[in-house]
Amino acid sequence: MKRALLLALLASGCSGQLLANAGDWDAYRRVRTSTSVEERLSHSQNYLAGQPKGRYRDEVKAWYDESETRYFEHARKTRSGLLEYLEILPRGPHAKAARERLAELDLARKYEKRREERLSEEAGALLEKLSDADALRKTVVREIGLWSKQLASIRSFGDRTSALPHELIYHFRLEPPEGHCASGHCKKSVGLDYAIPDSGRLRARKVVFDVVLELEQGGVSSATVTGPELWSRVGEAAGLDAVKPNDAQVRTEAIARSVQIVSGAIEPVLPASRCARDAVGALVLARQCDGVRFEMLAATAPGEEDRIRVVPAPDQQEKPE
Repeated sequence: MKRALLLALLASGCSGQLLANAGDWDAYRRVRTSTSVEERLSHSQNYLAGQPKGRYRDEVKAWYDESETRYFEHARKTRSGLLEYLEILPRGPHAKAARERLAELDLARKYEKRREERLSEEAGALLEKLSDADALRKTVVREIGLWSKQLASIRSFGDRTSALPHELIYHFRLEPPEGHCASGHCKKSVGLDYAIPDSGRLRARKVVFDVVLELEQGGVSSATVTGPELWSRVGEAAGLDAVKPNDAQVRTEAIARSVQIVSGAIEPVLPASRCARDAVGALVLARQCDGVRFEMLAATAPGEEDRIRVVPAPDQQEKPE
């Protein structure tokens, strides 16, 4: 009797082990017999989740970790790719990043739709004008004004970039060239071609500048627009007067025109009537109110760049730097 009971218990234990091994093998076999990368990723994720001590776990995990990362990098380039990733790996390592990227792309689609809705029958003529010299110069002036206004609108210093105004996020992250974030800052490098009349012919010019969001502990601590001879280039585009190197008078006039452009752009968000501050020396424009200080500075030494700087500041009179 005792011997029969012992044999029954041993048989039961062996049966459980065989069943466990069979389940592990079946899950692994589905991985190995997959006919596409997508199918293998899905079965690999199921194996890793369902077989925490599986015999083939190391092999499956090594392939999955490398292939899932490559698959996501390819998928993130398009909305359809992101949707397919989430359908295959709804709990994948990059599922959160995929959903965040989808939200950005959806925001871009909304803005594009609004822009298309505003286009009228004159759209064709407007697009043609963008190719001529006058339209290119206006693009330079408009971009500087737009960046000035959007950075002056920041009221979320200390918070993450996702708390920035939606218009700024769209302009920075989604309009080409796309801005990118690295350790300690986010940067977008912009280059705009234009032309000005000089000695009876059009002279090609290019303005280049960086838009930089400095980060501290993940929160935005300051915002900057900086570029070599930025105010000379903007002044040229606005006034049609070529700014030649070492021509101090023309450079001063170009800076003055740039101040008019920037001050006009930020007026709705930092009105001069209550926000204006003294500007002396390299500081050519200063506004401070609503917890924000906006500075426009002109380079005074070789190697320096013209720039805009926006930082958090108390709402009180301060001496310009």
